[in-house]
Amino acid sequence: MSTHHQRGEDGRPDLIKGITAAVLARPEHRELVREALGFAARMEIAADIEGLLTADAELIVVEHALLADMELADDPSGPIRVVIEAPYEARVALMSRGGADLAVEPGIDGPELRARIEALRRRALLERDRSPLTGLPGNRRLVRHLREALGGGREVGLLLLDIDDFKGYNDRCGHLRGDAAIELLGHVAVRAADAVERAFVAHIGGDDFCIVCAPMALDTVAEACREQFDREAADELTITLAGMVVAPGEADALEEVFERLARLKSDGKLRPGSSYVRGD
Repeated sequence: MSTHHQRGEDGRPDLIKGITAAVLARPEHRELVREALGFAARMEIAADIEGLLTADAELIVVEHALLADMELADDPSGPIRVVIEAPYEARVALMSRGGADLAVEPGIDGPELRARIEALRRRALLERDRSPLTGLPGNRRLVRHLREALGGGREVGLLLLDIDDFKGYNDRCGHLRGDAAIELLGHVAVRAADAVERAFVAHIGGDDFCIVCAPMALDTVAEACREQFDREAADELTITLAGMVVAPGEADALEEVFERLARLKSDGKLRPGSSYVRGD
């Protein structure tokens, strides 16, 4: 579950370090791109549009004059697309048609271009770590949230929950009803979390959800999830929840923490009906 970004001088993750980029620009504009992406893991200079579009890169940068009549594909899972040296009318057209994620004006300097690309990548990472089914954040946001909370020196309550025998239910009843059951559990988790202060809900895969809350609210949130799901679920579906309090010293041992919670949840599944088990 661990995700690490290199960090800049201000302690924030450096979103340019480690990125792979492909660039199509005339020599007089390559220095601008090098200044903005100077710490990229790899920056490949493409010879033409075809080379740019077929490059193995997370980010592509193209000078507007070299784009000609080509349109960049609007692919949410593809690379981030940046067009530089674009006049006003072109920027409006590119951004409104989805032909670029970012189009910048002539004369922008390297630091500002870097800042805009970092902001764009930050948003892209957030969206890519969001479940398309429930809209909830995923593992990366969860790990970051936990590390920030624990790094502040306070304990947190951590709750894992999932649907019992979900695979069997999905096989018997079909994916549409399976998806509906996952969405219901997500709604239940959000409603229960919204009732307490500073709670955070993540959809970490399949039918698995996680809630982070204050330790004193752990049992309240768990019982609210169990009661609401039992009241609203169809087909006699049940859930299992496992909770524990995590200490600040465990911020660098989150994989072990989640392994303990998973074992606890497995023990809870031996009980009949929806159940909540809490570890020390």
